[in-house]
Amino acid sequence: MDELFSFVKADYTIIIAVLYFIGIGLRKLKVFPNNYIPLSITLVGIGLAALSSLSRLSGYSNLASLAFDSIAQGILCAGMSVYVNEFIKHTRKKSQ
Repeated sequence: MDELFSFVKADYTIIIAVLYFIGIGLRKLKVFPNNYIPLSITLVGIGLAALSSLSRLSGYSNLASLAFDSIAQGILCAGMSVYVNEFIKHTRKKSQ
């Protein structure tokens, strides 16, 4: 699991937890289809990563690198939040 976290920059790790709880909230909404949760989490993750990147604008040489970093980190954070959700779900499952 450490290998997976090595791809996510330390500044973005809080986004994983935020996306996890957004996913839980979306799952509890009966009107929101479950098959759209990963896509929704990915889009929110990209948006949150973009906001985080914009707050550290001086660390980027141009807008293209900021956009790439935001998209890549947002997708990685969304993937990690889905992974955490699946990990928790499968470890709670009783062995049959």
